[in-house]
Amino acid sequence: MIYLPIGKTVQVDLSLLSGDAFVAWWFNPKDGKASKIGTVQRKAAAEFTPPSIGTGNDWVLVIDAVAAKYPAPGR
Repeated sequence: MIYLPIGKTVQVDLSLLSGDAFVAWWFNPKDGKASKIGTVQRKAAAEFTPPSIGTGNDWVLVIDAVAAKYPAPGR
C-alpha cells in the first residue's frame, strides 16, 4: 500500500515484490470505495495515476499479488 496525501502520478518498482502478476486498486479513504485499476505484470517501473489529482485528493494505491486472491480493499 502506498498512501498519497496529494493526488499525483507515482512510479512503483514491482520487481521488488513477490509474484509475477498483481492486481492494483485505488482506494479512496474519504468514502471507503475501491476502484480496480487492473492486472499488471511484474516490471521495474509501473506508473499509476489516481482518479483525481492535486491537493485535497488523497488516495491509497493497493497492489496485491494475483495469487493471494484478496478481495477489494475496504471490504
